[in-house]
Amino acid sequence: MSLLGIHHITAFAGDPQTNLDFFTKVLGLRFIKQTVNFDDVEHYHLYFADRIGTPGTVMTYFAHPGAKRADPACGQIDTVRLAIPAGSADAWAARLEQRNVAFERAGASPHTVLRLTDPDGLPLELHERDLAVERFEPWLNGDQQSDMAITGFSGVRMAVKDIEPSSTFLTNVLGLVHDESSDTSEGGKGTVLRVPMDHRKARIEVFKDSTRGRGRFGPGTVHHIAWRVADDAALMSWQARLSAEKVNVTDVRERKYFRSIYFREPGGIVFEIATDGPGFTADESEDNLGGSLQLPVWLEDRRAEIAPNLPPLTV
Repeated sequence: MSLLGIHHITAFAGDPQTNLDFFTKVLGLRFIKQTVNFDDVEHYHLYFADRIGTPGTVMTYFAHPGAKRADPACGQIDTVRLAIPAGSADAWAARLEQRNVAFERAGASPHTVLRLTDPDGLPLELHERDLAVERFEPWLNGDQQSDMAITGFSGVRMAVKDIEPSSTFLTNVLGLVHDESSDTSEGGKGTVLRVPMDHRKARIEVFKDSTRGRGRFGPGTVHHIAWRVADDAALMSWQARLSAEKVNVTDVRERKYFRSIYFREPGGIVFEIATDGPGFTADESEDNLGGSLQLPVWLEDRRAEIAPNLPPLTV
């Protein structure tokens, strides 16, 4: 029983249209789903990914217009890292400049890193990675070439007060291993791990954060990271394993496009384990992904109540 890598990452946004425009027109991802937060139906849940929503490429946002921006803090994922093809950093730099997006550049090709933020201030990084990614279908929307398309997550940085409990949990319970290409994190303040079964080789940096206290959720912060499993049987096995380890894990939640469980790691960061299926074509064809508001069966009878209260989106 092994995790397969990162499934998706969910963060908070302010204005949903600004968020949609940034991920589609700047980062070139496909808008694959507009729905609501199933636990908070007054707010959008927006999904961005490759052409078909391949697990490992999916970034999602709970949009809260008018909400006060929050700064990433200790006990949170404070940086999301996206993989771009080796040699594409120059093209990406030009693209960001053309769209008036501020960024910083570090390293040299083929390992260049471009650091920027989303419109609400969440730190994002574009990492050149020389990967042969088979489970990925680029979304070519007319102004971006396949040789520079984002191929999914390069990893994340977890900011925690104490490295050891989080690192031990990730290795001993979740089965991550130390990344052989990087013994310590930037500045020597942490460790870098990876999921052995992850063909994308995403790196999970566990970073000691001694300067910031615990923060709050809001636009500009990550709510959770979700890990991949193949199916319901694997999900149930993980739920049993976590319970046996005395982890406070939820019951299985129906998320329409996957099923999942939630828990916190020792540093306080929210984790989810999600199934690969049924996928994002459960309610829309590949050609029409993201085209209209989708609701789960148990909310359909409230569509006339929910839809008018959501801000209009131009897709």
